[in-house]
Amino acid sequence: MGRNHRLAQKGLGVRPGQGTKARQQAARTPLLAEAMRAHQAGRRDEARQLYATVLEKQPRQAEAIHFLGVLEYEAKNYDRAIALMERSLRFPDCDRIAAWHSNLGLALQARGCSAEAIACYQRALVLNEAYFEAHINLGISLYRIGETARAAEAFRRAISLNPQSHVALNGIGMCAMREGHSALSVGYFLAALALAPDYADAHNNIASAYRATGQLKESLHHNLEALRFNAGSPVLHSNYFMGLHYTPGLSLDDIYAEHLRYSECFSGLVAPTLANTPDPERRLKVGYVSPDLRRHPVGFFLLPTLGIRDHDGFEIHIYSDVMDDDEYTERIRSAADHWHRSLGMTHSELAAKIRADGIDILIDLAGHTENNRLPMFAERAAPVQATWIGYFNTTAVPAMDYLIADAQVVPPDGRQRFTEEVVRLPESYLCYALPDYAPPVGPLPAYRNDGIIFGCFNNGVKLNHEVTRLWSHILHRCDGARLFLKTRLGGDAIWRAGMLEQFASHGIAPERLHFEGNSSHGELFAAYNDVDIALDPFPYSGGTTTCEALAMGVPVITLPGDSFVSRVSASILTAVGLGDLVCAGPDEYVETAVRLAHDHERLAELRAGMRERMTASALGNPARFTQQLEETYRTLWRRWCTTVHADHPTEEVV
Repeated sequence: MGRNHRLAQKGLGVRPGQGTKARQQAARTPLLAEAMRAHQAGRRDEARQLYATVLEKQPRQAEAIHFLGVLEYEAKNYDRAIALMERSLRFPDCDRIAAWHSNLGLALQARGCSAEAIACYQRALVLNEAYFEAHINLGISLYRIGETARAAEAFRRAISLNPQSHVALNGIGMCAMREGHSALSVGYFLAALALAPDYADAHNNIASAYRATGQLKESLHHNLEALRFNAGSPVLHSNYFMGLHYTPGLSLDDIYAEHLRYSECFSGLVAPTLANTPDPERRLKVGYVSPDLRRHPVGFFLLPTLGIRDHDGFEIHIYSDVMDDDEYTERIRSAADHWHRSLGMTHSELAAKIRADGIDILIDLAGHTENNRLPMFAERAAPVQATWIGYFNTTAVPAMDYLIADAQVVPPDGRQRFTEEVVRLPESYLCYALPDYAPPVGPLPAYRNDGIIFGCFNNGVKLNHEVTRLWSHILHRCDGARLFLKTRLGGDAIWRAGMLEQFASHGIAPERLHFEGNSSHGELFAAYNDVDIALDPFPYSGGTTTCEALAMGVPVITLPGDSFVSRVSASILTAVGLGDLVCAGPDEYVETAVRLAHDHERLAELRAGMRERMTASALGNPARFTQQLEETYRTLWRRWCTTVHADHPTEEVV
């Protein structure tokens, strides 16, 4: 449900020795100079001790205070770093040192305080408009809060100062990709790699860009190049795994083997001792961890379960890494018992906090998607740890105990393998609630058009050559039928040209295809009133898009495979009693679409009763779903308690 784009903060400002020459000459003592030399040489323990000695003799030595803050930043002690850097800037003339403001910005950004970091970089640039690193870091911080145009301008200014900056070129490429111009972004990433062939972040980003334009072979090549240059990065592994799921023809065993490589990132971790009371029936503290608690599929699926839970049995803690809060964030915050803003905390800091909060069951809602916290789960933050909603495969984290699914996405007799134990909810593993801004379901479009309108509003990355081949067969079999593709990539001229070329190779004329790009979520719902039948892509099926189509009365036809990611629509359709739209093979997929396209009476009947059909199922009935989820949590907790008592047989089992 996301991509792991990489745009690393530029740390060139965090060097001792940067400041005004007058101040350096007037205030620097031999001991301070020795401390700074040790710092520059990477002897940080020695430097820390020397800075402390300086401050014992000169408590107001601003450089010692500031660069002690830099040491704290480098050690990821961000709160301490911020306090020291802010203190150093309060001394006379120190607020005129551009590098120090930029350093403070780095610490604030690392803590997740983007607005404050941006203000620091802007102050640094007022003092020194030619400060290259401040332009870079300003661009990165603006990018992270969604200010893409301003971020691109900051990167361009950096390039004007240093045309050979691979970091700035990578940044402009990221901005282009966020705006939906994936093909344009490729040029910037290639330029960055021409300057720095071992630049892992640019390899990672160009992999995402190639994936978006359908060049899956090139995408996986650059994923592997990124890992070649930075094999220990969990983020780069995660993005590689995302790409594997878009690629047809890969075996389940091969994908599983690749995931197992991720486990190597956490070799040597020792599980801590946890103090949770092993009482099987007490009120449980359940923690949810996610960067996507907003207008996002994770937010959509989690929110319905929070407001009607068993308050006597469960206390809900949310650990949010959301960068840009929205109305869904506020609704989730209001529905939880405790809200913890974890953005900017290191994985170890967050794990320690979760242990201190006494969380009993900790739920990962991201898997290998962007900004995930899997390294934190690897440190064993809670007795019971499970992954749910955000991903569709194993996390391969040794300390992740369970994967929450259902019998459709992970059949008991299926071939897919997981490092976690699979726990299946009795009906659906998802719960969906229609947002209040969704419009009413309109009449069947086929009654006003000359032919059926097929549609797909999924991510355009999911549309591969095999998908367009089958869809072309369907269009050939349905006179006058057209295909409506609405996706973020619909605004990308090169992607559209590629799609037109693929369909043309199967004899489909351009006038039978209609493309639309981004719109508001409400407008996306309204667009379903122009669609008769939704066609699900494969091997990466829909999830949220399938729920949205059904909620607007549009039946979805799916072709599941053996993998979790290919079976999400099958789970949703089975839950609402539309198992006949889950097809056993390509021929059945085509025949089912053609048969339904010619049955206007059934289409109209489905459209009129679809919302009621959904609310009658666990998928669309939050009370029913949440009871099943909480019963599962209780079962997992009782199992852990039994294990603890088995390890301590002298204790009485409660």
